[in-house]
Order: sequence, then structure tokens, then C-alpha cells
Amino acid sequence: MKSIQIGPHRTRIQLQQPAQTETFDSFGQPIESFTTILSVFAKVMPMSGRELEAANQIKSQANLKVEFRWMGTSIPISSEWRILLPNNRYLGIVNINNIEERNRLYVCYAYEWQQGGPV
Repeated sequence: MKSIQIGPHRTRIQLQQPAQTETFDSFGQPIESFTTILSVFAKVMPMSGRELEAANQIKSQANLKVEFRWMGTSIPISSEWRILLPNNRYLGIVNINNIEERNRLYVCYAYEWQQGGPV
């Protein structure tokens, strides 16, 4: 594997985990809330046609690819988490890949998400 090019990783993202405590609205319905676990610099890219076709086999909504450095074993990112972009756009995580299982780089396939569900 080649060395990681840091320059393209210029978008500061926040990785958010579902909150451990459940809150309820005035009707008694649970409110989904998230807690920011860490902020990292990432490369956020729309997927090309071929990548999009391959990702759609995973889940039909994946349309973005987010690449960032591995943060260590103490942070077990899962598809229940979400990504917050600087312009208050949310991305739901479809799949997370630890490239070559070398603990250097994560690549996430994601879809745009708004409060209340996917776009």
C-alpha cells in the first residue's frame, strides 16, 4: 500500500454515535440523538459510476465515499454511527472498510441523511 496522501483529507468531519440515554418528546415518542465522539480530517467524494454500481450491491442508498485515517482500536465505528459534515449535512454510514486490514485507513460508504431519515 502506498503512503497516505494527507492533502486531500481537508474536510473536518465529526463522527457521531447514538446517545446511550433515550429521550422522549411530548407525545412519548423516542427522540434519536447522537453524541460526537471525535473530529477528524477526511476526504469526502461522490462516487463514480462504477463505484456507485458496486456500492449499490451493498445498499442502494450509498452515494458518497468518506476516507479518513484509522483512530485506534478504542473507537469501534459501526454502521449505527453517522458523520456530520461542516455544512450541517449528515451522512448515514452503510459500510466501513479497514483498507487491507492494516489499521491505517478507513473508507466508509455513506448516504445523505436528514433529521427524520434518508434524503
